[in-house]
Amino acid sequence: MAAGSGGNRQAIADLLAGKSWPDVATIASLAHFTGTSLWPHGTNIDWNRTH
Repeated sequence: MAAGSGGNRQAIADLLAGKSWPDVATIASLAHFTGTSLWPHGTNIDWNRTH
């Protein structure tokens, strides 16, 4: 997961173990890598925005 998402292996291990909270960049890279939405529903995010 770390290699595929470009994230730090220990940071992702800590996240999966519930030892830490991810920052926005980590959430975005994991969501992109997994092809799933990791954002909570109801946040009114414009997914078509490019910047």
